[in-house]
Amino acid sequence: MESFRLPIATTLYRFPDPQLTDSVKANLFVETPNYTTFLGGDYPLIRIEADNGSTRNALVIKDSYGNAVCPFLAMHYRNVYVIDYRTFEKNILSFIQANRIHDLIFIHNTFAANAEFTAKKETYLLYAKVYRRQPEETDTTSVPGTEPRVEGNREFPGKQKP
Repeated sequence: MESFRLPIATTLYRFPDPQLTDSVKANLFVETPNYTTFLGGDYPLIRIEADNGSTRNALVIKDSYGNAVCPFLAMHYRNVYVIDYRTFEKNILSFIQANRIHDLIFIHNTFAANAEFTAKKETYLLYAKVYRRQPEETDTTSVPGTEPRVEGNREFPGKQKP
């Protein structure tokens, strides 16, 4: 399979666990003959760090359709955070604040964009457990001592209590 290669240095971190406790350093492109070529497949969170001189950060909320688009955003952002809304379980608002996101991008296939499940799941992420950023030694974008302003664990409207 032929594909465009970015002319900048990038590092990819995959977070396979929905709790986002551990990351795995990986390649942005994987030599496979299918859609896992881009990002290596679907994970709750992927962070693409790019050496391009930018100071901006983007958050992409996507389904598998977004895998082919996300690597190319690295040309324009210092960090591209890629969330698969189907498996991500943290609060989006606190994630945006903790990671100083400048741009929020939604990438879905046509059928998913119009599905009731997508709307409910993405709304749920507004009320999910508050995200707390784990400090990373290699992360140059975090500022020690900053905490997200969103506090508490809000209930999802209509969610039945156990």
